[in-house]
Amino acid sequence: MHKLFTWCLCLFTFVMAGLYMYETFCKPKPVFCATFEYNAREMIPYLNPAIEPAIAKLIGDAVDDLSNIYGLDRKIVLAVIQRESSFRPYKVSNKNCIGLMMINYKSHCHKERIERRNLSYAELFHCYNNIDLGCEILAENLKLCKGDIGKALQMYVGPKHKTYVADVLSIYWDLEKRFGEGKTLTSSHATE
Repeated sequence: MHKLFTWCLCLFTFVMAGLYMYETFCKPKPVFCATFEYNAREMIPYLNPAIEPAIAKLIGDAVDDLSNIYGLDRKIVLAVIQRESSFRPYKVSNKNCIGLMMINYKSHCHKERIERRNLSYAELFHCYNNIDLGCEILAENLKLCKGDIGKALQMYVGPKHKTYVADVLSIYWDLEKRFGEGKTLTSSHATE
């Protein structure tokens, strides 16, 4: 019995010494790998170098906030803004669309959203209000299209704009290559 106990103690000591050696000298050490995420404000000058830093901050902060609220990738929101207005908050189109995300204040579906927020015409030019409306519409379209960003973008702009989706996705992929966070988009349209 004493020999068995001695033998078990030696085996236990040998195993523990082996584990200690492995943990100390052989086991791969974890590599610190920080996940860095760019904020929208840092991406805007890449798309429009002439933009004033204060405007870029205002737009970027709104995009970061609202893309999180609506569950959108900030790079797709920035791509829509770049395609729609080139980051010009006071842009007005000949189709009654205004602001960064070209909100059509005369359109029935946009008008309901505007009235629900009790916004005046002038308030639609405010960066936060305009991006809020655009993100809400885009998020709703994305839900209706079951996550297909190409179809959601086509709904956002309407059927007459044939290159819109490709333009926005091209801007998105450019941002993804430069500031990528490894997210994926689902689209029935060609994406690269």
